[in-house]
This record gives sequence, C-alpha cells and structure tokens, in this order.
Amino acid sequence: MIGKSTSAKIANMSIVCAFLVVCIHVAQGVEVALGTSSWWIRKLLFWGFSSLAVPYFFVVSGFFIARHINEDGWYKRELHRRIYSLIIPLLVWCLIYVFITAILIVCANVVHSRPLLTNLRISAFEVLTWFGIIPWETPAVPAGWYIRMLFILVIISPLLKKIVESRIVLCALSVVVVIYLGIYSTVPFLSKGPSCFLQFGFSFEGVLYYSLGMWLQVRRIRVSIKSIWAIILGAVGVGLLFIGAILSMREVACSGVLLRLAIPFNMLFIWHYISDATIPRWLTSSTFPVYLSHQLVIMILGGFLDGYIFVRENALLYFLMCVLVFLISVVCSVSIRLLPATLVQLLTGGR
Repeated sequence: MIGKSTSAKIANMSIVCAFLVVCIHVAQGVEVALGTSSWWIRKLLFWGFSSLAVPYFFVVSGFFIARHINEDGWYKRELHRRIYSLIIPLLVWCLIYVFITAILIVCANVVHSRPLLTNLRISAFEVLTWFGIIPWETPAVPAGWYIRMLFILVIISPLLKKIVESRIVLCALSVVVVIYLGIYSTVPFLSKGPSCFLQFGFSFEGVLYYSLGMWLQVRRIRVSIKSIWAIILGAVGVGLLFIGAILSMREVACSGVLLRLAIPFNMLFIWHYISDATIPRWLTSSTFPVYLSHQLVIMILGGFLDGYIFVRENALLYFLMCVLVFLISVVCSVSIRLLPATLVQLLTGGR
C-alpha cells in the first residue's frame, strides 16, 4: 500500500516531468548561437536537466506494476490493462496527429498556390511508421516511442522480476547500460539506424529505470534523503551537465554520457524538494494527455508563429513559450474530460 504522501509526491513530480518534456521538445524547434548565454541556459536547465523526465516515468511505471507481480493472474491482467491504457490511446493520438498534419499541409499548399496534395506522402512504410510499427522510427506522436517501449517492458516484466530479485544481476544490468551509453556516444556509425533502434525501439536505459522502479517496490525501499545530501547530489548533477556542455562545445563525442549520468543525481534532487501536498486532481490527471498532446500544440503554434524564430536568442521568451505550450496542453486535457466517457477512455486510457 502506497502512503498518501508518497502517492501525492509521485503525482506532483509527474506533472513537473510532463512540463520538462515540453521544455525538451520546444527546444528542438529552436536553434541558438553556440556558447551564448541563451545556449547555456537551454543546454543546462531545459535540455540537460529536463532529460530526467522520461527516466522518471520509467521508474514510476516499474514501481506501480511491481505492486501486482505476486498476485495470481497478474501478468495477463496487467497486459490487458496496458493495451487499453497505453496502446489504444497512442494509436488514437497518432491518428489525430496524422489528420491535423495533413490539414496543415493542405492549408500551406493553398496559401502558396500549390496543388492540394503536394508534400502529402502516403506509403505502406509511412503508415507503419505513423502507428509505431517500425521499431527504429518514432510514431506520428514522436514522444510515443516511450509508450511503445513501456508496453514492451510490461511484456517482459516476468523476466525483469527475476532481475530485480537478484542484486548481482541488477548491478550487472547497470554496467551494461553504462557501457552501452559509452558506445552510443563515441561510435559515429551508431548515430543512424542502430542508435535509433536502441534509443527509440528498445531502450536499455528504459530497462534500467523500469527495473529500478520494480526493485524499489519489491524491496519496499522508501526514497528519502537529508537536505544536505540532496544539495550535494544536485550539485554533482549540474556539474556533470556543465562539463558535458563544455565537451559538447568542443564537439567531444562522449559528452552525451555525462548527460545520462547526471539523470539520477538530478532526479533525486528534485524528488527531495517536490511537495507531498495534494494538488487538484484535474492537474495531476493531465500528465498523460499533456505528454501525448503537447507536440501537436508545438506543431500548430510553430505554423502560426513561423516556427517561433523570435525566441531564438531570448531564453526568457523560450521559457514563456514552454509555459504557453504546457498550459494549452493542460487546457486540452481538461477539455477532453468534458467529452463522452467512451472518448475520454480512448484519449486518456482511463487515467
């Protein structure tokens, strides 16, 4: 049984991480001059610090599924539940993304006096990619790779259960992930097909954090540290990001490893300072819909604001853009709750 304060803390950090995911994807649409103050702020705070969000979601997912792994018939029940709470919402949102993308393309063709079907590419490969069937490609909902990977983790949960029950195996898995990160960040040929599969198709990092969440639940470990240790961990995390940013400026290939190594330090730092006070349900329940809808909001805003080029050299405007996208996504989430129950189930997975 999860305590009320822990449950509130998990929900509160989840919505914070949803905002951090928004920050990551807004940053993908903006180029800044290397080494400027704006570049440093985005590199350290928004791109670097925000990278803990998806690993945190993996930890929480593993933590919750581990509550049921000793129950009779848990595997079939949880797999069936995840089809309705993960896969079906992903497919529905992919269809929405494809439909709106097609509308935007047609509108652009009309504005530029082009044939209506210009730039509309439809092939068997494209369709399979849209709905996440091609494992080394991201779905129409780009962030949907996480949902696809999470479902794979649910499928292999019986194997992961054996892993978390053995400390030696779990440590070995951690070493494998660190080695993988080193190869991923230093070998040039992995920047194409293979790395896309290992990052978006089958994430070893996802396996590690999901297994960690299961381990925390199985071992009944309560994550609680003193403030001084939280500050030290946060300082180490920021230090790793800072060094990684410097190496990135100098085009050192292994700089990405430091970003990944900073994640657990920053995650513990934020976890310590996240409030366990209960915040409104309408906000905490928005995490999943915000995760699925925010890139659609970014795409539409980018079309109306010409790719929001005006925020390119202004970190404050960039942060305000992140807030705007997040708030619009929350409004979309709240509005979804007003739809008929069947549609709400399809769009939110019953969350």
